[in-house]
This record gives sequence, C-alpha cells and structure tokens, in this order.
Amino acid sequence: MADRSDISPPKWADRCLSWFCKDELLEEVRGDLHEFYGMERAKKSALKANWSYWYHMLHFLRPFAIKKRIRTRQTPIAMYRSYIKTGFRNLKRQQLASFINVFGLATTIAISLVVYVLIDRQFSLDDFHTDADQIFAVQTRIDWNGTEETWGRTPLLLGPSLEAEVPQVTEMARVSRRSATVRFDDNVFNERLTYADPGYLSIFNFPLSQGQPTSLESKKNIILSLASSEKYFPRTDPIGKDLKIIIDGKAYLFTVTGVAQKFPENASFTFDFLLPFENLKDMHGLDLQGWHDIKSQSVFTFIKLDQSGSSPQVASQLKSYSDVVNEINTDWPVKQFGLYPLPSLARNAQYVRETYASGSTPEILVMFAIISLLLLASACFNYVNISVSMAQKRLSEIAIRKVVGGQRKQLIGQFLTENFVLCFVATIIGALLGIYVLLPGINVLFSGSGYTINIFQDPAILGFLVVLFIALSLISGAYPAFYISSFKPVAILKGKENLSGKNRLGKVFLTAQFFLTFIAIVSGFLFTSINEFQEDQDWGYQASDLLVVPVGDHSQYQALKQFASQSPGIVSSAGSGSQIGISSGQTAIRILDDKFTVRSFNVGPAYFGVMDIDITKGRGFEMGLASDEVNNLVVNQAFIEQISNGEAPFDQLINIDGESYKIVGVTENFHFDDFFSPITPAIFRLVPEARFNYISLKTVPGGLNDTEALVKAEWTDQFPDSPYAGFFQEEVFDNFFASTGSLKSVMNFVAMVAIILSAMGLFGLVSLFIIKKLKEYSIRKVLGAHGGHIIGLVSKQFIVLMSIALIIAAPFSYYGFELLFEQMFPGSIDTVSAGPFLITTAILLAVIFLTISSHILQLLRMNPVKNLRLE
Repeated sequence: MADRSDISPPKWADRCLSWFCKDELLEEVRGDLHEFYGMERAKKSALKANWSYWYHMLHFLRPFAIKKRIRTRQTPIAMYRSYIKTGFRNLKRQQLASFINVFGLATTIAISLVVYVLIDRQFSLDDFHTDADQIFAVQTRIDWNGTEETWGRTPLLLGPSLEAEVPQVTEMARVSRRSATVRFDDNVFNERLTYADPGYLSIFNFPLSQGQPTSLESKKNIILSLASSEKYFPRTDPIGKDLKIIIDGKAYLFTVTGVAQKFPENASFTFDFLLPFENLKDMHGLDLQGWHDIKSQSVFTFIKLDQSGSSPQVASQLKSYSDVVNEINTDWPVKQFGLYPLPSLARNAQYVRETYASGSTPEILVMFAIISLLLLASACFNYVNISVSMAQKRLSEIAIRKVVGGQRKQLIGQFLTENFVLCFVATIIGALLGIYVLLPGINVLFSGSGYTINIFQDPAILGFLVVLFIALSLISGAYPAFYISSFKPVAILKGKENLSGKNRLGKVFLTAQFFLTFIAIVSGFLFTSINEFQEDQDWGYQASDLLVVPVGDHSQYQALKQFASQSPGIVSSAGSGSQIGISSGQTAIRILDDKFTVRSFNVGPAYFGVMDIDITKGRGFEMGLASDEVNNLVVNQAFIEQISNGEAPFDQLINIDGESYKIVGVTENFHFDDFFSPITPAIFRLVPEARFNYISLKTVPGGLNDTEALVKAEWTDQFPDSPYAGFFQEEVFDNFFASTGSLKSVMNFVAMVAIILSAMGLFGLVSLFIIKKLKEYSIRKVLGAHGGHIIGLVSKQFIVLMSIALIIAAPFSYYGFELLFEQMFPGSIDTVSAGPFLITTAILLAVIFLTISSHILQLLRMNPVKNLRLE
C-alpha cells in the first residue's frame, strides 16, 4: 500500500467541491471522496485515480447538495456615495485639520491658476489672426557698436518691393505709430495714431463692427477702435463724423468710416486711430519713395506668404535689399533682413529693439511657473504630514473595518475618495480665490493688465483645473492612503500600533518644505532689496521740483516762457528738443577710424542749469555763441571713458552725419533709462528755440503742485485746442518703479504663503511627534521636567531637519538668484548679499519655536496622570 502522506487529490477538484457543495455536507462528502481516492491510488496510476476522483466529485453534486448563494454585494455607486458622505463628515468633524489642508491647497491652486493664465496668455498672443503661421514681420539685423542687434523697423520701400518682386508674398502692410492731438467738439486728447497700408486689415484679423476694411484706401478716412469711438462719440453713431487731428499746430480733417470690434485680450498690438499710410508724407514729412536707414525714416513691415512659400525660401531673397540700403547708409550697416513668424513676435519682444508687439519677460514667467510648482509641492507635503498625524485618531476605525471583513484596497479607495472630496472643495475655493482676488490684484499691481478668466467659456482653463484637481488628489492622497491602510488590526486593538518609529517620509517632506520655504522667503527679501536699490540710486541730476510741459510749436513755448518769467513760484526755465527719461535719439559718430553709437539729446543753453546737471570739465552751452549752435558738443563721462583713458579730448574732431564737432564740456553720468540699464555714452547738441518740444520749469521747493495748477490753467486759457500734458520729472521712471515694486509685492506674498504652509506642515508633524511621545513627556513632567526642557527635546529633531534644508537651500538659492538677476537685470547688481539668508534662517527658527511652543503649552496644561491612565 502506498504511503498515505503522498496521497494528494487534485486541488482544483477539491476547490470546485468547496465552491459548489453546501457547507453542512462538505466535510462528510470530502472525507468519503478522499478515502475512495486513497483506495484508487493503491490500485491504479495517479492519472487514472485523478480522473476517477473528478468523476465521483461531480457525481456527488446533486441538486440538493449545491450551495445556494444570496448576493448582498454593495454596488460601486452606493459604496462611493458612502465614501463621499464620510469625506464631508470628516471635513466637518476634523475642522482644524480640514482648514489647514483646504487653505493650503486652495491658496496654491489659486496661485497656479493665475500663473497658468499668465503663461497661457503669453503663448497664445496673436493666435486669433487667420493664417497666423503665414504672417511674418520683417526685421533688421544691424551692426550696433560692433555687435549684431535685431531692430523691428525696416526701410520704407522694403515692403512694396517684396510685394512686387517676391512671388510668394501675397500681401504687405507697413505700419507707423505717431502722436498727435485729436479733437471732436470739446473732447481734446493727445493720442497715438497708427498709419497703415490697406493690407493691414486683410492681413490681421481685426474685424469692424461698422464700416468696411476697404475704407483705408481713401486718404481722408479714419477707423476707430471701439474704446476710441466710445471716448469721442458716447451714445452716438460715429460713422460720417469728422475728427480734427492737430500736428505741429496744423489741423487735418478725417471722416470716420469704420469702428473696430472689441480687440481680443491676447492681442499683442492694436490701434486706437487707424489712418491710411500715405498721410505720413503730408502730416509728418516722410519721403515714401526713398531707401533710408532704419533710424531716420523707417516703418514696421509685415508680409503674408502663400501656402507654397516658406520663410527660409523668402529670407534667402532678402540679401539684395540689404545691399541696396548699405550703399546709401554706412553708419547703420544692415547685416540682413529676417522674417519672424507672427505667433513668436510678442514672445521675443524683449530681444528686439523698437518692436511692434509687446509681451511679458520670459524669465519672469518661468520664475512664476517654478514658484507655483514649489508651492503646490509644499501644499502636498503639508497635506501628507497633516493626514498622517491625524491617522492616530482613526486607528480604531481602521481596525474595526478590517476585522469585519474590509480589505485593504477598500480602505485605500475610501481614503482616496475622502481626499478627492477635500481637494474638490479646495479646487472650488482656489478657483474663486484666483478669479476674484488674486487676478484682480495682479491687474492692479501690473498697471491694469486686463487679465480675465471665464472658466465656462475657456475650456482650456477648465481642463487645467480638472487636471490639477486629479493630480493633486492622487499625489497628496496616495501616501496617506497606502500608509494608513497598512496598519495591522490586531496591533491596533492591542494598543501596539501608535505610529511609533514610522513616518520617516513625513520628515523628508518637512525637510523639503523647509527647503522650499527658505527659497521663497529669500526671494522676497532679495526682490525687496532690489526695489530699495533702485529707489536709492542717484539720478545724476536733481529731479525734484521740476515740472516739464511738452509744447507743440514755438508759440506755445514762447507763451509758457513768458508766463514762467512772471510767476513767483518758478525759479527758472529751459527749453529742449529732448527730455531726459522721456525722449532721446540714437546717433552714429566717428572718431578717427572708430565708429560707435551714442544717445543724443537736443537742448537749449539753460538746460543744464535747470536740470542741475553738473559740468565737471569744460563748460556748457552759451546763448548766442555761433560755434555752440554749429559744431560744439557736451558729452557725459561714459562718452569720455569710451573714447579715451578718462581725459577729455577737447581738440579731437568728432564726425556726426558728415559734420565735424568738438567737445566743449563733460557732465557727470546720469540715468536716462531705468536704473538697471548701464549708463552708456551720451551727447548734447544745442538746437534753436524753433526745435524745442519741451519746457522745463524749476519751481521753488515745495511749490510743485501749486505751480502746476497755475501752469495748467494758463495752458487751458491760451491753447484750448491742445490738451495739457505736463508731468513731474521725478515721475519719469514711475512705470519702472511700479514694475519692480509689483514684483516685490508678488514675491513677498509668495514668501508669506510659504511661511504659512511651512508652519502648518510643522504643526502636523509636531502633533504626530507629541502623540507618539505623550507617555514619555507625561513621565518627565511627573518627575519634574520643566517646559523649556521639553521644548528642547521636541525642537531638537526639527532644528536638525531645518539645518539640513538650510545646507542644501543656501548655496542653491544663492547661485540660482545670481543667475536669475544677471538675466533680468544685467550688469546692475554685483552680487547677492548674505543678509537675506541670515534673516530667513532667523524667521524659520522663529516659526519652529512658536509652532512647537504652542503644542508644548497645551501639553503642559494637560494632567500627566490622566495621560498615563489613558496609556
């Protein structure tokens, strides 16, 4: 007889028997079958015995023996409905933890939504134009002080030549922007005019709500934007009305023949008043038939290619046109003309001098995107720590669910569903916060940028929120769900499961959060220091108590000069053709064999005195001195450093446009651009009063506002057809100050959010730590330990975590911000100081101390005997 220990009936036959046979008959039937199988194995081979076992097993399954099943399985819909209800109940029951999690996630979602809108707007600029990929801006690569630069302007005749001679070019439009006074009845304003060829409205998709695009073909027609129409003709049909445009005291009449629809928000360029291009000749004196350099008489040129044309193919044909320009002009040699696709025009605007389109600085957008990702990561770390710390209160629930048959995957599903509920609430609140709080704040900070969000009309934004909601729900909820569901029910019920020795990943998360918070706080301090840096800069002249009034002609200058001489509040006055910080020119000069470009200012003889610009060497201009009016220059110190070793070469001849000049004076360096742009060489030339465009009025100290009110009243009385446009000289850099100040405000807000998130994450981990060590601290308190000792015990490991984060974050942020500032503000900031890093470290230490102290104070108020009894 075979050894019975080797007898093993077919396992699948036994499993089928267990599945189908009633429980009360199973043991008896299985015993009989096993005994029969043993006898069969003694007489037959294993294969035959197995087949015999299967046959007799199936023979035993009579109808009376088959198990009847009652299905009580809960449907997935009902199960998840229950999970969702539990999630909302937990939100209500665990109010503090829910607030911390929802606040952190909602705030970072709002920030991410706003950053997405900013980036999406930048990368969708001008994509509403039909066939945008076939529209190109022609731009000019020139030799600028020995380096190549891209300019947005081209010679006047380039566009018509391309349209006539390049078969791939189907349409062409030249564009020029000028300023003028516009009047209708009592409405008089200084406005920006856009002159364009008829192809402008067929190349670009700016549909008209009234009129026809062909109206640009008639020289005396004008098309208004919707905003301009409402400004000059409120509640009135403007079609057929005549507008008066005043340039240099001469009036021109134009008939309104069209009104544009509201421009899309993602338009990088628009127009207020659109006039036929031919008017540039009569109104501004441009020679429309000559090839000129891009400095004196130039325009923006756009072309549209047919489907067979490609930009490299057309660009290769542009070489001959650069040769034509260079034969006429040698001071501004053209390297080549290039084609730039319309969709990329605004994105690359900062790399092009005098570009037609405008867009955001890419470095700032990248920085904002990184900030939003870091804050999202910080909020997720925060959620994980809080969720795990709160798990101690749910251990009994977890154990009971497992004891009554709950599977781990069901617990994971439950915790993930509860997390979906929390993230859904946070997403709704975050979207509302972004739309109604943060985005309006961004618009205010950045000078009414006009960003709006309509989730239901923009599927991309809605899709972004949905993707962000799902990603946050999974990323923030995965670790707590898998971690909490892994607890053993027996250990929980025996009191052996108290999270002791676990949650090392939580410490990693907190360290990462300290790292991110350190960078955020440092960035706030650094951008604040940048703002203070530019506010403390010496302008190089005295900008206070200076009122500057633009004048349209010589009669206006004479009238204000006469008024200034009789006004006791005005100390002195000076006329000029240019104004520091407002207008200047670019001039190519030659000294022997060297050629370079300088910034040029046309001024009157009294300009240096009124502006308080110090003449350090030589002299300024003198009234009535013929040589000053013809061939003398005053230059700044940067000019001298450019051409010599610091000594002013007063006898050196300087060639400008074929004329010879000599230096008679040297001024201190002064800022004529923003304070982050290096001071470059500049020259002053004396011009007669007939060429004055500004009059600068020096007022008595503290009398600027009163004097302006008197000047404005005098202007309105004498020149009712011209709007008053005076300004304070100290306001010329206000846009720059506002931009850097806005950036500082944004970074300070980010730092504040990072501090709050870090404190809340620390709160969660400290809570978990104290719960684990409650018995130990109670014993220490009973034995006489004081609060400071316990604070030290709790703080020790968190200070270690912060130190690790500091060691990593300090060099990372130091070199990272140096690189960023070099890109954003080249040459203006030498190095990042150590002060912000030390202050940030102190702030993080204070956050740790205050957060831990709040827990310890609560612990010290508790009765240790009660804690030990509970243990």
